[in-house]
Amino acid sequence: MLCAMGDAQDRVIPGRNRTGGRPTRAESARRLDHLLDIATDRFLNLGYGATTIEAIARESGIAKKTIYRRFGDKPALFGAVLRRLSDRGLPLLREVAVDGAALPVTLRAFARQVLDGAVSQEGVMLSAMIQAEARAFPLLAQGYYENGPGRIQAALARFLAAQHAAGRLTIEDPQVAAEQFLHLAIGGIHRRAMLGIGPAPDRAALDRRADFAVRIFLDGCRGSTD
Repeated sequence: MLCAMGDAQDRVIPGRNRTGGRPTRAESARRLDHLLDIATDRFLNLGYGATTIEAIARESGIAKKTIYRRFGDKPALFGAVLRRLSDRGLPLLREVAVDGAALPVTLRAFARQVLDGAVSQEGVMLSAMIQAEARAFPLLAQGYYENGPGRIQAALARFLAAQHAAGRLTIEDPQVAAEQFLHLAIGGIHRRAMLGIGPAPDRAALDRRADFAVRIFLDGCRGSTD
């Protein structure tokens, strides 16, 4: 909970408690979302180097010292932006499928989530920004990987390890298996989206790709999707 965001110096923003006192949990959550929305927009559109805490504070209406107290510094704020973006696909993996029949459905839903992220405007702009600025900010790429793609892959690896332990899959190395599944799902489609090659895939094309990734992956790990 973002309790620290009740500073008297904060200006009025959406969801602000206008009656005074400490904001409620719901108000704090709305204020955090508002702040991260502003930060996301600035990072993606201006780049990491050109984005400042001062500008984010000014646009969000949240005091600069409050942002520093909550996040520490700009790299940590950027990490929070990345974690929020990567959170979208993780809830699908938090409940392990209770039987083999549910496994393809869970993996397909996950594949569609990561595909949507890979070809989204946010996903393409973020990858392009990392590639453009990694040389100037050497730790940027590492932070991006740890808070974004690496975090998603680690969650998938834990999920697959649980399926192996339950006897639903045969997987020698869950980390490698997770990486291979993600390559099957997003592979070249993300690269083409970044390069602007070809038309943007429609929903049907993404559905077919997700189905294919799950089928190929499960054929290799258990022999069939039945």
